[in-house]
Amino acid sequence: AVLAVTTPPVGAAPVTSIRMVALGDSFSSGVGALSSWTSCGRSSEAWASKAYSSPQLMAGSRYQRGGFSMVACAGATTATIARDQVPLVSSTDNVATLTAGGNDIGFSSLVMRCLGGSCPGNVFAVMATGDASLDWWALENRLASLYRSIRSRMAIDGHLYVMTYPIPFAVSPVVCNGFTIAEQRAANALTTRLDDTIVRAVSLANRTMTAGRPGNVHVVEWRPPASQRVANGYTVPPGYFGAGRTFDTYDDPISGMCNSAGYRPNIQGISLALIGNSFHPTAPGYQRAALRLFQSLWYHQPPAR
Repeated sequence: AVLAVTTPPVGAAPVTSIRMVALGDSFSSGVGALSSWTSCGRSSEAWASKAYSSPQLMAGSRYQRGGFSMVACAGATTATIARDQVPLVSSTDNVATLTAGGNDIGFSSLVMRCLGGSCPGNVFAVMATGDASLDWWALENRLASLYRSIRSRMAIDGHLYVMTYPIPFAVSPVVCNGFTIAEQRAANALTTRLDDTIVRAVSLANRTMTAGRPGNVHVVEWRPPASQRVANGYTVPPGYFGAGRTFDTYDDPISGMCNSAGYRPNIQGISLALIGNSFHPTAPGYQRAALRLFQSLWYHQPPAR
């Protein structure tokens, strides 16, 4: 299912005026879309920007655009988002969007290792084994704290939409962008575990929000439908920490890199010429995320009738 929340939010009246602020890292600023950039890799192709400007969102004038602010920045972590971006959230903002956590686990540095030719079979999933290199429980709590801090600065009846990260590979039966089958599965397993941590952090934030203020924090899934989830789809290979442990993963046979369905991947492959865009969404990838935000917004903040 696209939406993780299946019951209406508490206490929020329908709104017609949307005042939106987009926070987060490069997956929110628009890196990878190959459009014109401003500072922090910001692009008009970013998913929140596309959703806000979409004619479909304003169909029949049931919503009104009350203002949009892009503060997301490539390279941002939970700490720098809290320091540099959260103070820019206004009490008049009734919609906020976010991606966060990818830079906390060092995903981009792992990709660069592979680009440099040093990509052992467990370079991604060694982070997904729960070893000392990453404390998943601590990340969950940092994310929940970040969500609460954003909501505390927004309109009291506002809503925060937290996007998961897209699954990079279709898991091709051949080497894909220099990644072996094992490396593709490892990358997807790491992304799956990060996204699962985000889902848990959203639940935690909603349970622990300041009394009197509804949580209204929602997961918006960039991942494929749950039917594409593969239980125990990745096994840590021998010779690595946690060898033999299994982790759920996803395949994205339609939108992942090296898919066999004939569609343009939602993720840019590794390119020396476009190194800053590697492993980031393509323009269709951002359009996919924008559509899912639109669906979630329509559900949680329905237009006045």
